[in-house]
Amino acid sequence: MDAAEQLGYEVRILERVPDSGEGQDRRPSSNVNVDAGRKGHNRVSSESDKGVGGSGGVGLTGSGNGALRNGRVRYREQCVDELLQLKLHQAIADADVPRPGATIVLATGDGNVGQFSDEGFLGPVRTALKKGWRVELYAWEEGLSRAWRREFGEGTPWKDKFRITKMEDFGEDLLEVEEGR
Repeated sequence: MDAAEQLGYEVRILERVPDSGEGQDRRPSSNVNVDAGRKGHNRVSSESDKGVGGSGGVGLTGSGNGALRNGRVRYREQCVDELLQLKLHQAIADADVPRPGATIVLATGDGNVGQFSDEGFLGPVRTALKKGWRVELYAWEEGLSRAWRREFGEGTPWKDKFRITKMEDFGEDLLEVEEGR
């Protein structure tokens, strides 16, 4: 993290929170449309939502709610995507009119709603496109939500300003970089 800060990046380290699995802050973890009125945004559990850790000192019980696994409290990330979405909205708002050809590059396949946001990453991308930005989305095809193509792909007003690049196209190069370390 120190190297990233030295390069001028803003670094935030957030702690995981206990996951009781039944709080009102949780969306249904299924692949079913949460609200038919929303544009097909789904909320499914991510691998990071399933993390286990910490000591048993948190006041959760194992009353069938999934709070304990193998006698340990389950933890999940909180607000990571929402913080990134906020920063993206702020960057978009900072430019009254984007320069010609200005492009936002976003690396995520997540089309999910958030814990505190009903739009997820789709909201700031929609705002950026309306303000004249171009958007390039980089994602692994298997993790790419269909919501991206449905809202911004072929047959939409944004098809010329929005592009999806599959990370599989770079997979071999990414492995080579890692091997060279």
